[in-house]
Amino acid sequence: MTTIKKRFILLIVAVILLILYIPFKKYIKIDIELIFNQINKQCLIRTTKFLNALNKQKLGIVMIRNNKTNITDYDATIKNMPVHFNNIWGEHYNDLKPVGLQADSAEKKYFLKFRNSTSNTECNVVTLGVGQTVEAELELKQIYPQCKFLALDPVSEVNEDLVESKLNGTFVKKVITAEDSYTAYAGPVSIWNSEGKSEFNQSFSELSIGFFDFFLYYNAESVIDLLTIDVEGSEFPIFQLLAEQYDQLPVIICQINIEFHHVHYNANSFLRNRFFRNFNSFIRNDRFVVMKSDVHDVNYYPVFFVNYADKVCIEKFLC
Repeated sequence: MTTIKKRFILLIVAVILLILYIPFKKYIKIDIELIFNQINKQCLIRTTKFLNALNKQKLGIVMIRNNKTNITDYDATIKNMPVHFNNIWGEHYNDLKPVGLQADSAEKKYFLKFRNSTSNTECNVVTLGVGQTVEAELELKQIYPQCKFLALDPVSEVNEDLVESKLNGTFVKKVITAEDSYTAYAGPVSIWNSEGKSEFNQSFSELSIGFFDFFLYYNAESVIDLLTIDVEGSEFPIFQLLAEQYDQLPVIICQINIEFHHVHYNANSFLRNRFFRNFNSFIRNDRFVVMKSDVHDVNYYPVFFVNYADKVCIEKFLC
């Protein structure tokens, strides 16, 4: 029985109880308001509280300016973003109780549990940027063994073995970009090797693939339950693509964990200001809410987005 049918039946039952309640209210103690509240709880996104939070989100980022120059204080604005958005969505986060998947000692990735999970519930996870750790994915696999994993990283050493042997997943050795290119990065780039993170003083050339094309050529699923993006700088143009052209994506994405690296060699002044514009555009597009965000320091800003617009995501995670 579908979620919509269940809600309809509950509504009919409530109406019948209300009709019976009116002539016999002196003798029958039924909390009709409680019944209707229970029906409303079936779908969080229909509540007044959710709609109010959504309207607050659409007001956008609170831009903090320098008192003397009146120019945007970038660092202060970034630091305030998790405070602002967690204040808006904190109650919903606590109600939904996402799983905090420990990616490493300092970083968590989040995942809303399936509302009605069975062993047959499809679970598709895509990781862009493995970074020599699949701890978060392993934790998710323990909760939902049926999850299928697709992961991309420009370095196959260690990463390929982790994905294929520990997750029984598919590994793709490529650089992900906002568009197709044979040169993924024009300047110095940081990548993970077996000895840790090293910065190369030369361009790292590797056959790359565009973000949309990656899903077209390597992903066979129509719905991605969780997408994680940790790609050391390429997240800025990819995020712009999501903000401007999400409807052209060949898949539906229900949840996104993305880490923005606001370090000087990844985000110059132009990219920083464009990030604010893209972020506002993304959260005003009537599709994703900023369910949780953190700032480890001003250079690293992880955000957890949840899709509240696509029916399949609503039924899987919200209603």
